[in-house]
Order: sequence, then structure tokens, then C-alpha cells
Amino acid sequence: MPQTVIFTDLDGTLLDRRTYSFAKARKALNEIRKMKIPLVLCSSKTKAEIEIYRGKLHNKDPFVPEDGSAIYIPEKYFSLKFPYDRKEGRYKVIELWVPVHYILHFNRFLKLKGIDFIGFNDVTPEYIRTVTNLPKKEAVLTKKRSYSEPLILLDKKQEKSLRKIAAQHNLNVLKTGRYFVIVGNTSKGKAAGKLISLFRKKYGKIRSIAFGNSENDFEMLRTADEGFIVRKHDGKFESSSFRKADGIGPEGFNVEVNKIIERKHPQ
Repeated sequence: MPQTVIFTDLDGTLLDRRTYSFAKARKALNEIRKMKIPLVLCSSKTKAEIEIYRGKLHNKDPFVPEDGSAIYIPEKYFSLKFPYDRKEGRYKVIELWVPVHYILHFNRFLKLKGIDFIGFNDVTPEYIRTVTNLPKKEAVLTKKRSYSEPLILLDKKQEKSLRKIAAQHNLNVLKTGRYFVIVGNTSKGKAAGKLISLFRKKYGKIRSIAFGNSENDFEMLRTADEGFIVRKHDGKFESSSFRKADGIGPEGFNVEVNKIIERKHPQ
């Protein structure tokens, strides 16, 4: 039987959009832990932010911060040899990136081109809290970026121009639930694809499942064997192109994961 591997977005998917709680997914998370199913957290959040939730979840699996810009793999997680770019603490790091200073330089160019936005690098953690409702500690940590820059586009009519200019500089514009993120030519899907290859070498046959709620999750959902989109906080789906999870955010995650586990291991 193939080994199940789960990839999930955090904000608005595994975490409630307003409270940043995963309580409504607790049953599924307990089953995942009990059955030793790898759970890979893939988020726009920084490494430091994700580590907060890895601690709360007792998660020991690889994770993907900053919208696919890097893959952090615990040092002894895979016994097989694989190429990686550097070691950072207890992690082997695969980078799919451009450095954040390049993106900040590009953002100055965007201003010259008349794109009207507010970048997270330009504001205080307190301002970020008012926009995102992040806990105080995370609002500080979200500014400590290595590979990406979130921005709030003040004129929504400029989205097409923003994407065109970024593409000309080999950068991606990824839309999350609340804002846009400028990253290198990467995505959660590219990072998930690399990890899927490693999991296949570890387990042989695997079944990859992915959960998300926003545009920046779409490529990850397409990369997995099964991609589920959960309802947004207003009860709507961001896309009709994927399997629909029966519930908002962590509720949808909980329902579909328990269905998958029941299907594999009926009582």
C-alpha cells in the first residue's frame, strides 16, 4: 500500500484565518501523528514563523517557507543521499530562491514604474498586525525574510502590470488570501515536487495529498496526486479546478483527511 504524504498550506487552510488556530483540525492531526503520516507545512510564512507551529504540532517533517523559496529538511530525516545547498542548524536546506535584497531592490523599481503598494519591509510589526491579525510575535517574525516580500497592492487595477513587470525580471507574483508575495521563479508546487521525489526514494510508492485555499497554493494542488481546496472564510472556493473540501479552512482539512484515513484503514 502506498505511503500517504500530506502537504498543507497554513493560513486559511490548516489554521483558522481569524484566530490562527488549528483546533478544528485536531482529530485529523492526531490521526496523522498516530499513523506516522508525513505532514509537510508549505506557507508564505517565514522559517521562524513555521517553527512556532511545528512546535505546537510536534511536527518533525520537512517544511517549505516563503512560498516555495526553500525546503528545510531535518538533518537525519532521509537516510539516502540527496543534493542540498547548505546546512542551517539542524537542517539541510534546498534553495529555490533569489535573495530578499534583490526583491527589495526590484520593489524600488516598481515604485518608479508607478505601482502603488505597501511592502512589509517598509512598515512596522504593529501595522502588519492591523492588516493580518497575526499574533504579536509572528508579526515581528514575518518581517525577517530571506527570499520574499509580501506587499499590499493599493490599486487593484495594477495587478496585471505588477505581474508583467515581475515576469520580465524572472520573478513570480503569488496571491495569498490577504496580499501578494514577490518571490523568485519558484512556487510551493516546485518545492512539493522535489520533496515528492525524495519521499518516493524513501518509501517506494507514495500517495501525495495537498490542501490549500488560495491562488499561491494552486501549483502545489496540481503537483500532488490529490489536491483539495478548502472553503475560504466567506464559505466560497477560490477555484473550481480542484477537489472541494467540505468545510472552511481547518474544518475542511479535518473532514477530508479523516475520509482519506478511513478509506485506507476502514474500521
